[in-house]
Amino acid sequence: MTGFRVVPFLAPARAIQRAQLLYKGDLRKMLEQAAAEESDATRRPLRQGEEDQSAVDLLTRLLEYAAVSQASDIHIEPYELEVLVRYRIDGALHEVLSLAPAALASLVARIKVLSGMRIDERRAPQDGRFQASPGDVQMDLRVSSLPTLWGEKVVLRVLPREGITVDLEDLGLVASDYQVVLRNILRPFGMLLITGPTGSGKTTTLYAMLARLGLERQNVLNISTIEDPIEYTIPRVNQVLVNRSAGIEFATGLRALLRQDPDIIMVGEIRDRETVEIAVRAALIGRLLLSTLHTNDATAAVPRLLDMGVEPFLLASTLSLVIAQRLVRRICTNCRESITPDLPILHTLRARPDFEATIAVLQAEGVLGKTDDPLSSLRLFRGKGCPQCSGTGFRGRLGAFELFEIDDRVRGMIMARQDAAAIRAAAIAGGMKTMFQDGLAKVLLGETTLEEVWRVAL
Repeated sequence: MTGFRVVPFLAPARAIQRAQLLYKGDLRKMLEQAAAEESDATRRPLRQGEEDQSAVDLLTRLLEYAAVSQASDIHIEPYELEVLVRYRIDGALHEVLSLAPAALASLVARIKVLSGMRIDERRAPQDGRFQASPGDVQMDLRVSSLPTLWGEKVVLRVLPREGITVDLEDLGLVASDYQVVLRNILRPFGMLLITGPTGSGKTTTLYAMLARLGLERQNVLNISTIEDPIEYTIPRVNQVLVNRSAGIEFATGLRALLRQDPDIIMVGEIRDRETVEIAVRAALIGRLLLSTLHTNDATAAVPRLLDMGVEPFLLASTLSLVIAQRLVRRICTNCRESITPDLPILHTLRARPDFEATIAVLQAEGVLGKTDDPLSSLRLFRGKGCPQCSGTGFRGRLGAFELFEIDDRVRGMIMARQDAAAIRAAAIAGGMKTMFQDGLAKVLLGETTLEEVWRVAL
């Protein structure tokens, strides 16, 4: 009818639903207006059985803003003169809203009602969960309340309900590292561990591995998990939730899973000696076991497991790959620009004890040119800030990885109970790329900044 040519675009449903939310108007202004209405409503006492509609509207606006900004957490923090609302976006907290202290009680009460928590209990921490669909964007929310000096602090973890969407190829692994990971997850047995602090993306990597395994061999494999909590659902994977009140811990759940004829087992976290002993024996008898561990780097997993009571010969026979990872913010591609690095940055790089080895690794990967002084013509990148990244210069995150593949030499060192420093030196001599080297390669490729790499991988 118009005579215009139709240009089709392919987009995920969630992206279209987020875009539809933007057509409602300026969500930031709508959020501030809902906050003002909530503050006015607190001055008027409610009648018995009457619901505070302003608190309902405010929570809806908070969730809509989280959906559009793709926030992972919403922090509602009470202080003496204000209630601060902050969103964790791409791993960093952003202050979005300030409420009057009087607005806290009704907002927290609304959240507690939805998540099945006790409204009259304000002196003890509580946990809950509920589902919401602001603007048809389906999401699960895990709620945690904590009493503080000025009232209850509430944190909502935002979990998309469409399931895991991250592909193993999209995590930030370079081609050579991707092949190492793929080779090890396709093995019929062994133990693969992912290490890193809380919030480093370990669970996402595990889910991406399981999703890839399901695509590769879903018709011939029994894949089971024991998790606390279950953050995403995966098709054709048997997921078990840790339930301490029912006596289901990681160790007891893992023992029960072994009687379910599994081929691949994922344990959310190895925390104690009993769990690690069952996990090692499961890998020893022909199962592929995936799990996470808290260590600072990949090679530190070996002494950590030995310290937890695993026999060296069992560990040497079962451990196949350890992945250490951190998350760095990705430079916004819409406002990325090239810059010349400052001299102090170059001096800091040259002062590193592993400078020569790092240069050799980057040159072998083709990231740096093979010249006498490869840093002389070095160009770095940054984001200037634009509306698409809300002025931060970053949009999204990617991983910086350290892959420690167990070979015969390392197995001999495990059997001899050698210390962490000796094992790390042997792994680097054998070709292991450190997390800093992997992050620096991503800096030179314009994916992140040197400051981000230094923040997570000194």
